[in-house]
This record gives sequence, structure tokens and C-alpha cells, in this order.
Amino acid sequence: YEFASLWRRFLADCIDTCITMATLALHVYFLFKEDTFFDNPFQSFALIFSSMLMMMLVGYFYHSLLEGIWGKTIGKKVCGIIVLKDDFTKCNISKGLLRNLMRIVDLFFYYWVAVVSIVATMKWQRLGDIVAGTVVVRDR
Repeated sequence: YEFASLWRRFLADCIDTCITMATLALHVYFLFKEDTFFDNPFQSFALIFSSMLMMMLVGYFYHSLLEGIWGKTIGKKVCGIIVLKDDFTKCNISKGLLRNLMRIVDLFFYYWVAVVSIVATMKWQRLGDIVAGTVVVRDR
């Protein structure tokens, strides 16, 4: 197997981010459609907070379930990469959930933690891959 390059992983993540952001865009559209949005600041804050929370949850479950069931998200499929266990067998849902839980650490530092760990490991693994025991490789 050939490990996925940083470029392919980045491009796949951009595609997946666009897909998950579409969910947020729909939610925001319905928020601003209402005239009463700016009347109550507490309601405005709650709606904005719920939008951010929804985006995080949609992103987490989108990545976790698709990678756990099929080994790839839509972005990974377009870029020709797949998530496997580190023994190169099919990934499962528990590995997908654990792998993507560590995205929280990556997000705190704008994915610099992921970039450094990918470049520093022999199997090009980010922190979530190391913890879950997964690798990202080119799909055959």
C-alpha cells in the first residue's frame, strides 16, 4: 500500500468540509429568514450556538460513520484514498469514532498538530490515526 500524501488528505478534507458546511448554510438560511432573529439577543445567541454545535456533530458523525462503514468519506473517494486499520484490514465504526474524536485536538491548533504528526510518522498518521490504530492509504 502507498500511504496517502498530505496533499490528497488536505484536498479530501476540503471537499468534506464543503459538504458538511452545506448543512450549516441551510440552518443559517432559515435563521435569517425570520424577522424576529434580531429582536431577542438570547435567542440569537442560542441559535448561533446551536448552529455551531450542529456543524460539529454533523462533521463528527459524517466522518466517523462513513469511514467506519466504507472506509472513506465522499472527499476521500474523490481523492482516491481510504482509511484502513494499521494491519491493512477494513476499518470499523469504533475505530472511525475514536479516530475522529481526536480531530478536536487537531482543530485547536488549526491542523498543525495533524501536519506535524503526519510528517513525523513512518505511516503518515495523524494523532487520531495513531490513537485508533488506523492508516490512510491510496485506494486500489
